[in-house]
Amino acid sequence: ADSVIAEAGFIIGPAVGGVLVVQAGADVALALIGACEVVAGLIFYRLDPPTRSERGPADEADAPAVAKTRWLSSQVLFLFLISSGTMIALVSTDLGIIAELDHLHHVGSVGVVFGAWGLSSLVGGLLYGAIDFSIRPTWLLLALGLTLIPVGIADSVWVLALCVMPTGFLCAPTMSAASEWIAKLVPEQRRGEAMGWQGTAFTLGGAAASPVVGAAID
Repeated sequence: ADSVIAEAGFIIGPAVGGVLVVQAGADVALALIGACEVVAGLIFYRLDPPTRSERGPADEADAPAVAKTRWLSSQVLFLFLISSGTMIALVSTDLGIIAELDHLHHVGSVGVVFGAWGLSSLVGGLLYGAIDFSIRPTWLLLALGLTLIPVGIADSVWVLALCVMPTGFLCAPTMSAASEWIAKLVPEQRRGEAMGWQGTAFTLGGAAASPVVGAAID
């Protein structure tokens, strides 16, 4: 559900942002986006969703001992690396699509390609949520990387749209699996902290990828 809602925002957000920039100007658009972030943060603060299950008195007695245990392991560090790699792949696809459309002189078709990418990711997230078993994010990230290769050799808008669909199909499942495995590897008393570090890994991957991919495009 989380990944599907994120993909819906990814599909709708750029279109709405583009209309705001054209109709009201970039300064107004950025101010409204910032205001939406603040409102979302306040809602999140008010709801205060739990990061752990409800426990009985016996479990509460063991909580301090569990809280002091080390949760950071080589597996968790590798999961953070996978999280960064997933974001690098997504940013690379994002910038690569725009660069390829610019090369094909069809920048105006960005909505078609991004729509195909986002909708296929939404479908992938729904299907991944429907299955009753887990897939290691390592394999999903490997498959995501392999499906990225054809994107760079598309020679028309419609071929590009078709090529990004397998990549999109794996986007939401890869991110969902990376978050899912946090629950498997970290005691739930430390899950919030681990989720925070994973969010940092996502951010670092995206921040590092943008200039590197941009330089490669240049």
